[in-house]
Amino acid sequence: MMLQLFASLILLFIYFLIPVFWISNASIITRRILGSTAVLSFLIFPIMIPVWQWQDTTTKRRADTIIQQLTIYQKQHGHYPDSLEQLVPQQLTKVPSTAKGLLHGRPFIYKIHFHQPDSANALANQNYSIQYYSGTMVEASYDSRSRKWHYDD
Repeated sequence: MMLQLFASLILLFIYFLIPVFWISNASIITRRILGSTAVLSFLIFPIMIPVWQWQDTTTKRRADTIIQQLTIYQKQHGHYPDSLEQLVPQQLTKVPSTAKGLLHGRPFIYKIHFHQPDSANALANQNYSIQYYSGTMVEASYDSRSRKWHYDD
C-alpha cells in the first residue's frame, strides 16, 4: 500500500511539472492520463483496506487450521511431521497457502526446532514455527512453545 501511495505522489508531481518543461498537444494528453491515473490510485485506497483485512483474516484462519492439525499429528505420532505435506491426506486435504498475493497465495514456512538434539528424548524437546509474509515488509511467525504470534519488520 505504501508503494501505491508513493507511486501516486510521483504521478501528481510529474503532472504538475509537465506544463513547466513541456508544452504541446501531447503534453495535454499526457497530463490528462497522469491526472486520471493519480486520482484513481487515491480513490482505490478505500477498496484496498477491506481486501487487506480479508487476506489477513483468511491467512490467520488457515494458519490456525495448520496449527490444530500439527497438534493432532503430534499426539498421534509422538513427534511433529518433517513437512506440512505429511499432513495430507489424513489431517488436511491439501497444504493451505496464505491469502497474501496477487494471483496465488504465498506458502507458509514450516520449521522444526530441537532444543536438545543430542538427548535420548529429542522428540519430546521439539517445537515448530510457522511463518508467512504479512505484507509491508512484515514477517509473521508463530512459535509452538510460546503459542504466540510475533511480527517482525
